[in-house]
Amino acid sequence: MDTTLVPQYICECNGKNYSDDKKLKLHMKTQGHLSWEMKNEMKSLKIELTKRDNIIASLERKLLERDQRIMVLKERSKVLKNCLQSKLDDL
Repeated sequence: MDTTLVPQYICECNGKNYSDDKKLKLHMKTQGHLSWEMKNEMKSLKIELTKRDNIIASLERKLLERDQRIMVLKERSKVLKNCLQSKLDDL
């Protein structure tokens, strides 16, 4: 039984197995491969952009919720202040 390891030079863009490293590197310089790399990079960038847009949207929602809570607390503060002032005036 032969247990020799044989390296395989397979390109992800086309699944083709090249006979040696030089042929794979030569293929990687072709327009077809470079076009595939560009498409892959664009896809990755779009995914990253979508993730960051989602993070921004989430943070904007949190800011809006905090601003709304601040407004409610300010209103409550005014009511309490008026109530306390009224009590003081009664004394």
